[in-house]
Amino acid sequence: LMAGKSERKPTPGEQFLTHGHFSQISEWLPAVADITFATEILPLSDAEARALAKLNGHSRRLAQLRPGQAGTSKDVDPFFMLSKDSENLILGLEKRINTALRNLGGHGEEVTAFVRLDTRSPKDGVFLLTRVNELVRKAILACGFTAGPWSEEVQSYDVACVHRAIIEAQRVKSGREALDLLRHSQRVEADLVLGQTVNNGRASTNLALRRWDNRVNPLCELR
Repeated sequence: LMAGKSERKPTPGEQFLTHGHFSQISEWLPAVADITFATEILPLSDAEARALAKLNGHSRRLAQLRPGQAGTSKDVDPFFMLSKDSENLILGLEKRINTALRNLGGHGEEVTAFVRLDTRSPKDGVFLLTRVNELVRKAILACGFTAGPWSEEVQSYDVACVHRAIIEAQRVKSGREALDLLRHSQRVEADLVLGQTVNNGRASTNLALRRWDNRVNPLCELR
């Protein structure tokens, strides 16, 4: 450091990304593991996390292009834009997620889960996927109202449909569905890239898969 200058203190946001920070799920989960949802923690190596960050960047840029703007057919598949090493790391991660899902189910039971990084979830990723629109459309068409579209009853139902769809779109049942969420989330990209700045250049982190519980009504969630 230059004389007369003190070392800059990390911001709260930077502290949050530091390996071992108390707010990260791998840190606090052991204290409540017996009273919360079954969870599988998957360590991501530095190479895996960097590959995921690259896939995320390619995926989000392509998802925001207008139809016909992407160019050749290969350009629209972000997996083709990865190096062979990165692609192999991502495919290996997909297999590990599938194994973790099977572990959450047990006895051949199909299970669904909520996926997140150690730091934050990819909940913003749903807005670049088509599933939210499909879920909203299905829910709205399933219910008929005699009142007009601007009635309080209809407006309340529409808002509830959107909220439920956003939550439901975060439920994953396979490694590929988990990757689809992770690779379309700006929150994930930010945590993977900015996390390197406070961890001596290391991108390594953890993935958490939490067993989905249908008994939790998203409209009654209390935080």
